[in-house]
Amino acid sequence: MRSPRSLAAVMRFVCLLLLLRLASFAQDSSTGGVTGVISDPTGARIALATVVLANTATGLERTQIADVRGNFALSLLAPGAYTLRVQAANFAPTLEIFRWR
Repeated sequence: MRSPRSLAAVMRFVCLLLLLRLASFAQDSSTGGVTGVISDPTGARIALATVVLANTATGLERTQIADVRGNFALSLLAPGAYTLRVQAANFAPTLEIFRWR
């Protein structure tokens, strides 16, 4: 009979395999992503800016707060036209329009 420790280790391993398998199903070649760095005109990075990405066809929005270095990443985006708004304290909001195919 196996010890409870080895059984627990086997169960953790099986759970890990299942999670990895589920993650592979979540990936789809028909999706894309947007990554970037928020900075001012001098190139200084802007921490904790709010990034809002909206699909112009559906109106669906995704919001993310940039990290302390101004980095952001939005993934699993369907093809289409998007607007990207960035807002930060003491800065005027910016708007960018792009299309991903």
